[in-house]
Amino acid sequence: MSLPDLGTMVSALVDLFSSADYIVVGGHHPVYSVGKHGPSTCLRRKLEPLLHTYGVSVYIAGHDHNVQVWSII
Repeated sequence: MSLPDLGTMVSALVDLFSSADYIVVGGHHPVYSVGKHGPSTCLRRKLEPLLHTYGVSVYIAGHDHNVQVWSII
């Protein structure tokens, strides 16, 4: 089994995003957190711009095992 290259996957996702009412992304580590493990500066630097660029509605992460709600403007 072969996996598609990153460019192919990104192109497919961009096509899907353009017609979506909401975009929900899930990951293990949070971009922002006040929990025990804290935020991920690497994710903030690399992922956050993509979340904004593609209009992601919700990013869900579970690493800190608690509930935090952030509204980024």
